[in-house]
Amino acid sequence: MPFQFDSLTMLSIALCGVAVAALLAWYRSVSWPPASRFFGLLGLLFLAIAAGGVHWIGSKPQTVFVMVDESPSTRGAVYRQKSELQKRVQQLVGDRAFRISYFASQADQTVFAPPSAAAILLFSDCRFELPANAPPIFPVIDPLLESPSDAAVNGMSIRGHDLVVDVCVTGPPRQLTLRGTAATQPITVAGRMSIVQPIDPHATVASASFSPGDAWSENDAMSIPITPPTPAERWWVGTDAPYGWRIIMPANLPTESTAYLTPSVIVLNDQPAAAFSPQQQQRLMQYVRDLGGGLVLVGGPHAFGTGNYLGTPFESLSPLASTPPEPATQWIILVDSSGSMAGESRWQTACDAVARLLPRLPDHDPILLGSFAEQITWWNIPANAQQIQKLPIPPANVSPHGPTNLQEALQNVADTASGSLSKQLLLITDADAQLDQPTNLAAAMKSKSIHLHVLAIGQGSGLDVLSQIASATGGNVRSAPHASQWADQLLSLSQSAMPPGWQSAGFSVQFLSPLKLPVRMLENWNPTWVKTSAEPLANVPGKTIRPVAAWRVGTGQVIAAAFAANQSEAAALADRVAQPSADPRFTVQWNIASKLSVLVNAVDGKSYLNGQNLTLHLQHENGQEVDQPLAIPQTAPGRYELTIDAPRTGGFASVKNNGRLLNRTALPTRYAPEFDAIGNDHAAMHALADRTGGKVIDIGQTKPIDFHWPAGDAPLTSGLAAAGALCVALALIWQRLKPLPGAA
Repeated sequence: MPFQFDSLTMLSIALCGVAVAALLAWYRSVSWPPASRFFGLLGLLFLAIAAGGVHWIGSKPQTVFVMVDESPSTRGAVYRQKSELQKRVQQLVGDRAFRISYFASQADQTVFAPPSAAAILLFSDCRFELPANAPPIFPVIDPLLESPSDAAVNGMSIRGHDLVVDVCVTGPPRQLTLRGTAATQPITVAGRMSIVQPIDPHATVASASFSPGDAWSENDAMSIPITPPTPAERWWVGTDAPYGWRIIMPANLPTESTAYLTPSVIVLNDQPAAAFSPQQQQRLMQYVRDLGGGLVLVGGPHAFGTGNYLGTPFESLSPLASTPPEPATQWIILVDSSGSMAGESRWQTACDAVARLLPRLPDHDPILLGSFAEQITWWNIPANAQQIQKLPIPPANVSPHGPTNLQEALQNVADTASGSLSKQLLLITDADAQLDQPTNLAAAMKSKSIHLHVLAIGQGSGLDVLSQIASATGGNVRSAPHASQWADQLLSLSQSAMPPGWQSAGFSVQFLSPLKLPVRMLENWNPTWVKTSAEPLANVPGKTIRPVAAWRVGTGQVIAAAFAANQSEAAALADRVAQPSADPRFTVQWNIASKLSVLVNAVDGKSYLNGQNLTLHLQHENGQEVDQPLAIPQTAPGRYELTIDAPRTGGFASVKNNGRLLNRTALPTRYAPEFDAIGNDHAAMHALADRTGGKVIDIGQTKPIDFHWPAGDAPLTSGLAAAGALCVALALIWQRLKPLPGAA
């Protein structure tokens, strides 16, 4: 209905009043001229209708506002040609009036500010921030922006010592050039892919750029800084530290776990395992495995084999093994189980010393355990240390008893020994036994490559003869009169039986990429072997020797060099693995695109860490802070989140907890957000149309758009009231001027 009333009640009352007036006039036979009666009734009707607050509702043609996006991201669009734009507008608008307005980028970002209008016909790729409020918008899909040919570097990040580049090519393959990486030749790219390349250790910036070939050069390249703006502490344990390092002696290495959140790398320069307490060794393991720290093991006369790394965290951490990956020696360990060992303390202490020794023997060497009294009792068949450690020591059926038949025990070993491996016989005894013909016994043992090593836990009558046999076979003797010394002396005895851990070299070392270090000649080195899955970083031309290797342990990295590296070499190795350590209670996740998002999960065991003072710090490439730190709000138990516009100039972003660094990431230098993707943004188009009550116009639509113009609202109350009053006045005037016929 074209008419609407503010109050149907008032309209009804007024009409009833008019009806009552008309009935009274008829009933009273009011004698007015016909014209007066007509104008009077018409005026009363007009006044009655006006009392209801009448409006006329109708539509009227509006001017279509055509907005044309001329920002750089729409290069190549059909509508960028004026004739094509006019043709398409005429097609969609029909005979309606229209007005064309152009908009483009402001400060490298497309800004769409729709005016107040009845409807907007929009020619754009819709790669802009959608307005909160707008009249009905009708985005038009451009055919040439549906599948544009474009090559784009979508993102860059630093992952450890690798550069990760995300790229996308639509259309023909393109050539991508990387700088600041180990790769020097251009890479042919087709489709979407991630490229991972080792970073040049001397580079401070890495970049990726496509060869020219599309209309949008803005997104063809991206760069990212490499050197951290504020390097963490570097710890040097030992002597001869490079300038700027914090020097720590082994005895002063911290035992508090929180202290290891400070260094980005720790170098152990020619340090033996015994220089560190078990707690210090465990802290170094946690520093690498749990905190993500970098560790460098530098060789020398006190490291690796000579440093007794076997069976310690140093051997587990090192990518270089101190012993060969194949059996090199057979170990025979005999414990005196004669009656003189009776008493749980002596017997058990001797067996405990053997159990403590087993992890310190080479992993792949066969081991044979036994005890002797009147005869030998073998506890196992030859097996490696890991297998032996699963056995009960001593076996349940072995206990001290009987005489010490040492002569027969040694002769039995000499007679039954076989194989070409060198054999190290470790004998634990009080030597309270008679030994005959020691020369013949020593010769028999030498013929089988048996080297006798004696742990003398007493001063028995046979000790001198045992010492002669040990000397003749190339063995050693250790005296340990007190039971508390047995385990340490047995370990020392076994170490003296192992091959030298510091040997003459006389060969040159050639460092491998990405290390850029000169070739050098080695006079001495620590014989080592690269472990499975470790990455060799140096070789010896013409030999299978790999004296430098790296690998990942947990979240951290370790490099080992099996020689006395100089300061430049040690610093280069440290640069390779240096990375800020991380508090394991906080997990930081970054999402870097046109928006920079950071998510922090804070959990200590099974407890959420709530109320933490987490802040986001943005820095330029030179390390200078950008504005003030931003608080990272807590969004759930133990969960903190923040999203901001990504900095365009690149640099670094850090998360800190009460000022302590938790995590740092490099930020690439980015192009404007409208170039993150080229072509029509269908999701944005539909969101804009749905939000404003418009419609997305497909390529195939050729009929004029039904804009659903807004209804016009014209209030008629005042006009009808005036007309009603005028009609009533005319009725009264006519009645006075034209009396009825026959009236006096």
